[in-house]
Amino acid sequence: MKSKLKIYWKSLRAFTLFWILANTIFAVGVARYLTGKFELMATVFAFLCVNLVLFFAHELNNVFDYLLKVDKVEKGSTAKTYTLASQLIPQGLLSVKEAIFLGLICLSLGVVCLFFVLNLWTLIFFIIGVSLSISYTIFFKRYGLQEIALAGGHGIASTCFVYSAITCSFEVYMLLASLIPAIFASGMITLDAWKDIETDFSAKVKTCAQYLFSLDVSPGTYMSWIFSLVIISHISLIFLRILPETTLAALFIIPGFHLASALIEKRFEKGMILFLVCMFAYPLVIGSCLFIDYLL
Repeated sequence: MKSKLKIYWKSLRAFTLFWILANTIFAVGVARYLTGKFELMATVFAFLCVNLVLFFAHELNNVFDYLLKVDKVEKGSTAKTYTLASQLIPQGLLSVKEAIFLGLICLSLGVVCLFFVLNLWTLIFFIIGVSLSISYTIFFKRYGLQEIALAGGHGIASTCFVYSAITCSFEVYMLLASLIPAIFASGMITLDAWKDIETDFSAKVKTCAQYLFSLDVSPGTYMSWIFSLVIISHISLIFLRILPETTLAALFIIPGFHLASALIEKRFEKGMILFLVCMFAYPLVIGSCLFIDYLL
C-alpha cells in the first residue's frame, strides 16, 4: 500500500508544489504592492486549485504519452531524477485507469477549491488552465509548441489566477509581471527536453530543443539566454513602475544561474536541478520583496 501511494505521488510530479508556491508568493506580492489587498484564505485556496489542476495535467500527460507511444520502456522518455515520473505506465507501476482516476480526482478537488475564490476572472483563468492541460500532449506537444503551453499555464494563467482570487479583478500590469514566471516555464520545458532529443526524434515528437541542437546551441548557452531575458523583463517592469527597485535583490541569484549553465554542460541533471532551484527562488524573492516593501 505504501509503495503504491509512492507511485501515485511520483505520477503527480509533486515537486512542482515548490514551483507553484514560488509563483503564488510572486502573485501575492504583486497584488499586495499594487492594490494593498491580501486575503489569506483566498491565497490558500488559489494555491491548492492551481496545484490540483497541474496534477490533473500531469496525469493526462502520463496517459497520452503512453497511448501515443512517446513514453515506453525501450527508447522511451529518459528517466530524470528531478521528476521521477517517466515510464510509470509502460513498466506496469501505474495503470491507465489509475492515472485517469487520479487526474479526475485532482480536477474535482480543484473545482471545489475554485468555488471558494470564484469570480469572473478566476473562472476564466481556471478554464484556460484546464484547456491547456487537456490539449498539451495531443496538440501543443504534437506540433512542438510545448513552450507556449507552459508559458501560458505555469507562467501566466497560474499567477493571474492567484492575483484575481485575491483582488477579484484583473489588470494588464499583472499580465506583464507574469512574463517573468512565463519565461522561466517556457525555458524549463526546453531544457527538460534536451535529454529526450533522440527518443523524441524517433517518436516523431517535435521540440524546440531539437531545433536548437541542430543549430549547435548547447543547453548551457540556452540557459544563459533564459536568465538574460528574465533580467531584461525584470528591469523593464521596474521602468514601467510595475515593480519597485527593491526587487532587484533577486539579482543576487544570478551567480546560481551562471553556475547552473556551466554545470549542465557536463552534469546535465545536477545543472538542471540547480536551475530549478534558482527558477523557484527568483519569483519567490521578488514576491517577498514586494510584500516587505508594502509593509515599510
